[in-house]
Amino acid sequence: MAENPKPTTQALTTHLWSKPVGRPPKFQDAKELEEETLKYFSFCKENGRLPTKHGYRIWLGADKMMMARMLIRPRIKEAVNLAYDLIEEAWVQELKRPSQVAGAIFYLKNAFHYEDMAKTQINTAFSIGALLREAHRRKE
Repeated sequence: MAENPKPTTQALTTHLWSKPVGRPPKFQDAKELEEETLKYFSFCKENGRLPTKHGYRIWLGADKMMMARMLIRPRIKEAVNLAYDLIEEAWVQELKRPSQVAGAIFYLKNAFHYEDMAKTQINTAFSIGALLREAHRRKE
């Protein structure tokens, strides 16, 4: 009785990578994703809701890891980024409503990394001269 020889690492690796691993992508092409995106935005409009990144992900039935994998595919990434741009624009427009400003600012900061910017003006022309005069006066 002859024993079967053990497969080499290369043969095993070739065998493993020759078959698709994991489940197939949820969206085969960008067109399918774009159709679902339009359905999500229609749903939001019909129900008086503002679209959100999280709501979009739930609508697509995708978790964070699935979204990360989707963003690897260039055409899918374009479609997702367009959806994110539309979501951001909806929230920026929400800033025009005086009663909703705080919520819109909160969402934009957390979902799109907006930051408050404090403008500081430094006038060094008089302060350096004054400091030099004061230092010179103290030396005497």
